[in-house]
Amino acid sequence: NELTIRTKFSIPLIAISVFTILISILSINNGKRLSADAHLLSTTFMTAINVGLNADRDLYQALTASQNYVTKKVIGLDNTAEDRQSFDENAQQALDRMNQVLDLLKDYPEAQQGKAQFERDYAAWLAEAKKVFQMADEGKASEAANYSSTVVMPLFQTLRDHYDVSGENVKNKADQVSAEAKAAGDNQRTILIIVILLVVAA
Repeated sequence: NELTIRTKFSIPLIAISVFTILISILSINNGKRLSADAHLLSTTFMTAINVGLNADRDLYQALTASQNYVTKKVIGLDNTAEDRQSFDENAQQALDRMNQVLDLLKDYPEAQQGKAQFERDYAAWLAEAKKVFQMADEGKASEAANYSSTVVMPLFQTLRDHYDVSGENVKNKADQVSAEAKAAGDNQRTILIIVILLVVAA
């Protein structure tokens, strides 16, 4: 009888101990998951979004520098060196920053699908954009302005689409990770509540 009573008391205590350990494990796992997702969102996606916005700004600044260069040539101004330098620097930064975005998303194959086409479109735009400077330097400023509008601008718009798509891809991936983290957290909380109820019942 004494053994039976002791056994009856020990079973609930063992159950409570097991459930308590299970609660601790679930809480730790949930905390680790939330921490990992928060780190991923802050270090990868937010950085990629910021870098992508700067890359898009650089691309537009390169366009502005090119237009300013041609305009000054048309009206006969000589202070064009700064515009040419601005174009070269911003065009390179637009490329470097896009590559940085792609590198940040290297673990997501879907974000890399347009990389080869981006490189081709960038090279095509840059080659034609440089012809504008060459024509302006040769005294063909009006032809350069027309060439920029009819040839270079369509290439610029095609290139810029890559920056738009990249930004959308980053945002969509960040939203997906956030949604998955929320769903996982909700599931673990449900399990945690069930385990707590079992502990109370025991």
